[in-house]
Amino acid sequence: MAGFGTNLDIYVFLRKGDLKDYKRLHQAILDCILFEISQEDSAKILNFVRSLTVNLNRRWTEAHRVQKTFMKKHMNWLETRIKWPECESVNLAEIFEETGNLDHEFTEEAAVLPVASTSKATSDMGTSTDIISRKPFEDLGNKQKKRRTGTLLDCPEEELTFAFVTKLKSNGKEVLARIIDHLIKKPEKVKDVDSFLFINEKKESMQEDQDLALTTSLDLSKWKYLTLRSALSQQLKLPFYHKLLEAKKRCYPDARDIEISEDGVKVKLQAL
Repeated sequence: MAGFGTNLDIYVFLRKGDLKDYKRLHQAILDCILFEISQEDSAKILNFVRSLTVNLNRRWTEAHRVQKTFMKKHMNWLETRIKWPECESVNLAEIFEETGNLDHEFTEEAAVLPVASTSKATSDMGTSTDIISRKPFEDLGNKQKKRRTGTLLDCPEEELTFAFVTKLKSNGKEVLARIIDHLIKKPEKVKDVDSFLFINEKKESMQEDQDLALTTSLDLSKWKYLTLRSALSQQLKLPFYHKLLEAKKRCYPDARDIEISEDGVKVKLQAL
């Protein structure tokens, strides 16, 4: 039977599943009561544990969901005894007067692994250890990535840079590590690397309408246009030829504005 004397008891109980699962906590509390209670008291306990889990999750989020940070920041709150609501048919404070039967040893040096909704349990010589799995970083969304790396932002830039370069070297990416280390030490070189790597993306591109006007003025054939486009590819990006044809079609009146008869063709002035 689980005991819920302090906030730490609540955290230890919920961390093996979902910290927001107040219904599971409510059922566990009812299981500790050896007699039947009224529906009003059960509803009162349910509302109380809901607010308790909301408070717990708020503190957990503030700690960026890192257990070591959570324990260090909220240890005083975790050790505080729970003030159970007064019920007519049961005295929860008396039931949980002594610290519960949960066998937990948490200190500020507790494991850094964050709580996950799924866990694998392994046993050794009668003792159990929770191995909490983490979702791969590349599978996380942007908000989850920011949340997981939130504690890293508190570190100085020099420490993060040194750790990053060292990690690259240990993974066999010495060339990349050397380049990054060089650019960090000489930031004035970043502009040269940027212009070299992304020169194609920064080429000035002529608008399709301007390109059409140029082609019409010079009376360029398709072959002449493609030759000119190839020759200017290093200095100026001309649109593809099919884009030029699309721009040319946009200059024609809409088919609905054209009237064709045996005597001739009429086009509405508004369409010109």
